[in-house]
Amino acid sequence: MRIAYCEDEAAQAGLIRAMIRQWADRRQEPVEIVLFGSAEEFLFKNEDFPYDAVFLDIVMRQMNGVELARAIRKKDKKLPVAFLKRWLRTAELRFLM
Repeated sequence: MRIAYCEDEAAQAGLIRAMIRQWADRRQEPVEIVLFGSAEEFLFKNEDFPYDAVFLDIVMRQMNGVELARAIRKKDKKLPVAFLKRWLRTAELRFLM
């Protein structure tokens, strides 16, 4: 599984990355997490979206997660997109997964 994660705060990115890895390890599912520090970086580095899912921080410095999701939807209507809020609790991530 290949997951893109767009998050502008390093601490939050580390937390969610660890939680996704734990989820994948429990299921013996190989996972690659590609981290982007901004919505603009995500768009610049991706003409198409070679991911199984995209996780987006809602609040980011310039373009926010909702605006990025709209840009993704213009090119790919089927790619699963999940919005994450700051300091997501483990139970909330389990619900998303």
